[in-house]
Amino acid sequence: MSILFRKCVLLFALLILPLAGCQAGSQDRSAGSQAKLDPVQEANEIMGLEREWSRRFQAKDIDWIMTLFTDDTRQFPPGAEPVVGLKALREAWEALAHTKGQQIIWEPTEARVSASNDLAYDFGTAVIFTPSGQRNSGKYLVVWTRQDGAWKVAVDMFSENGSTAQ
Repeated sequence: MSILFRKCVLLFALLILPLAGCQAGSQDRSAGSQAKLDPVQEANEIMGLEREWSRRFQAKDIDWIMTLFTDDTRQFPPGAEPVVGLKALREAWEALAHTKGQQIIWEPTEARVSASNDLAYDFGTAVIFTPSGQRNSGKYLVVWTRQDGAWKVAVDMFSENGSTAQ
């Protein structure tokens, strides 16, 4: 097994498996909170955030995109070292947004919220048009955490499936 594959499996085991208990009908169990959160509504909110993120990326609105991240968000881009920290994340998103002739559009497929309503994940598909004119398909996985009442990105991972004729 490649080192990258082992790292991906480890990341999955550490971040996603604890969320396996995500289920509809859960309620907020944080200390002192009596508010009941609708997990379907929370999942829809996350899917809405993903759609807005994709839209804002098309508009090159990096300032808005940066509001989605926690201070210690980790990004795992394909074929590259992890991106850690807000400064590095901004540089990465700026570079992606301003690569001439490149376009990336993504759409969420599903979101799940933990029973404790403080963690969630979503995944979806992406289409990448490269500067050379190739159309590639891809996928992503984002782990979200609730921070000060708002959903924030804790981990962002994406990869391409391969190229297809245009």
